[in-house]
Amino acid sequence: MKNAKRLLALLLALCLSMGLALPAGASWFEKPAPFEDLSEWPYKWPVSCDFISRALELGIFAGTSSTTFSPGEPITRAQAVTALAKTHQAITGEAVSASGSAPFSDVPAGSWYGRYVNWAYEIGLVSGTGKGKFSPGRLVSYAELGVMFHRYLETQGLDTLYKPVPGDWSSFPSWARAHLEAISGFGIFSAAYMESPTVERGNAARWFVRLYEKATFPVDKETERVKYVYNIPLPYVQPEPGLDNDLDDSCSGFERKEASILTSYEEYARLLADRQQYASLFEKVPQPRERAIWEGGFEQYNLLAVETAYGSSPAYDCELGAFSIEGDRAKITLVEDGLYGSTADLKGALFFIWVPKDVTQGEITSMSWTEISHWDLG
Repeated sequence: MKNAKRLLALLLALCLSMGLALPAGASWFEKPAPFEDLSEWPYKWPVSCDFISRALELGIFAGTSSTTFSPGEPITRAQAVTALAKTHQAITGEAVSASGSAPFSDVPAGSWYGRYVNWAYEIGLVSGTGKGKFSPGRLVSYAELGVMFHRYLETQGLDTLYKPVPGDWSSFPSWARAHLEAISGFGIFSAAYMESPTVERGNAARWFVRLYEKATFPVDKETERVKYVYNIPLPYVQPEPGLDNDLDDSCSGFERKEASILTSYEEYARLLADRQQYASLFEKVPQPRERAIWEGGFEQYNLLAVETAYGSSPAYDCELGAFSIEGDRAKITLVEDGLYGSTADLKGALFFIWVPKDVTQGEITSMSWTEISHWDLG
């Protein structure tokens, strides 16, 4: 941070990265108006605030009345298929349609969910519950939702974006295990939540928004990089001398984004040693096409270190999205959200990317859920 103006801009970016469009003077801790049943916000639904707000903005969900969202209410199969159709509309910008009707005797023509069920059946997302029934009013299970998500990603050609991660799916129905394992690397579902027999609206908002995010902003798997996640005690964060700011002793709202060029293995080692000196946890997280940092690499390449950190937010995570090189400048886009972050005082991520020797500068831009736009991966 160079000056107070930049600090204020970064604090605003922190609010935006949490997934809320904020009116003047608002805090992301406020519940999405006008839902009165979220009055214990954010303590009862601390991280879900991001997802519910984003699901409302994208049109995936709506309130159950003009004043209630009902985050603890389970959703039905008809509601799940409807939300999936609306997620598809948010991803593609196109309304769903079907050339015919699904062969389900319990899906009346003209029902509010009929065309969504017809669409889901036609493209192979659902096959019914047997005996010509769809059972629209039956509560959907996480296993069923996982199967729908995997089949949807298959239809879009996105199902192999992320490699499966090891896990035990033996407690789930045999017909769902292969689907759940296939998309385990997407980080959409949590097995702890999936053991619940029903899908609550608050959690459903999380899963559908994650599906939207992963399908719309896939991680650039062509870029060689290594990612680290770290938690650092707050004494590490020290404002620059003379910086006029209103931060209290807890450094609430601290944010840093840096893109620095390392030209030698010694610089790389010093950076890691500096972080390790303060870290209570410094854990390497596997990434697609991971490539080790080795001393001889600096004979041919420079190393771009992209670091982002936040203080005093309930959760935070980011992924490297678009990446391009223009002249001597590397341009990086970070896709940020509020899931899978730690609850430490300060948390962040550190990416290392090999770049040509003539690249001497790095420039970071960020995207969050509040920015509805599409961009091409570099």
